[in-house]
Amino acid sequence: MTVCPQCGYERKTNDDNFVNAEECPKCGIFYKKWKPSSISNNTEPILKSSEASNINKEKKSIQYKSIITFAIIFILLAIFAKFFFFSRNEQPRLISTLSVIPPPGMALFCHIIRASGNEETITAAGQIFKPPLQTPVLFKLGFLFTQRNFTKKVPNFKLQIIISEWYGDHPNTTALWVSEPTAIPDTNNNFQADWLDFEVPHLPLNPAKFYVAWITLSGLANQDDANVGISAMWPRDSKKLDYVDSPYPEGMCTFYKQSNPYGYISQMTNSPWEVHDVGRNLHFRMSFENSKNEHDKKDLENDGSQSRLNELIQQKTNNAIIQWREREDQKAQQRQGEIKQQQVEREMQYQAEIEQRQEEMKRQQIEREQQQEERKRQQIEREIQQYEKEQQQNESNTSRIMRGPVYKIPKLR
Repeated sequence: MTVCPQCGYERKTNDDNFVNAEECPKCGIFYKKWKPSSISNNTEPILKSSEASNINKEKKSIQYKSIITFAIIFILLAIFAKFFFFSRNEQPRLISTLSVIPPPGMALFCHIIRASGNEETITAAGQIFKPPLQTPVLFKLGFLFTQRNFTKKVPNFKLQIIISEWYGDHPNTTALWVSEPTAIPDTNNNFQADWLDFEVPHLPLNPAKFYVAWITLSGLANQDDANVGISAMWPRDSKKLDYVDSPYPEGMCTFYKQSNPYGYISQMTNSPWEVHDVGRNLHFRMSFENSKNEHDKKDLENDGSQSRLNELIQQKTNNAIIQWREREDQKAQQRQGEIKQQQVEREMQYQAEIEQRQEEMKRQQIEREQQQEERKRQQIEREIQQYEKEQQQNESNTSRIMRGPVYKIPKLR
């Protein structure tokens, strides 16, 4: 059998069925065209040891120079990129914290939040706010809670803080951040007021949007009668808002007061809330900082964007209040309409009952008259029958008298 001179493959008998007899089945060369190579490809001219040493030194010198050159270029590029790309974004940390002291002319109130309840029972309370333009990242918030040492106080209840976008009259169903369920320490005093602060994991917010931070005791396996007080502050005279120096004059408090006997949070995020006027806030504090990736401060303050944004937010806030008042007016008108409708229906029902009684009295009167007529008719018939009977008796007596006695004539023999 033929052996390939290049790969050494020994040709088999059945290879003729697939490959030409002149071609190697393994490497594919033609046997007759193959020629051995006289010079190896890997051979190189042998250099003297001194020449080889000089060449190696030159190669190493070139390599070191290249490495140093690339390192210098890389360092220069890094410095350039740092100043060019990051100098605009790196800013000193700016912090905005709301004042915990109520502004002058503010009155303090306390609202009781319960785990569940019927109509007009507060099962959630919130503070509507907008983040500051220069420091839109929220990293801390807190509320002032109050407690009294009632004899029927529920111990060891928990509450939760939720941050959501504000959708005009209710929070968004998807929360941006939810705190861990937190218990307020029990009090042995008659009254105590404590701040409860929460660390927020640096939540970036949009200064063009409204947000609400709201408190609830619902959905935390609390007893039905669990409750806590939360302080609120607003002007003593609601008609004079100009003199109020509030940290967030655009802010306002909101409450969920619809019937919620089972304390469903999903119901609270899908139903309208009661929104108070601008400047009426919960007693709260928030801390914000600037974003590490924001643009230069000048870019944010260009062309009076701050004032335009404040006007826009104020307009949106006023629109939300107007919409809430319109809904309340519509509800009041609807209730008045329902009361009038019910009154009309009662009057119509009363009138119908009177007419029905009158018709019944007329029917009964007609029946009594008919019964009297029937009794008269029967009486007349009885009198007629008696008269006819007497007449017949008289006629019978008269006939007997006229006939006289009857004598019997004896027979002659």
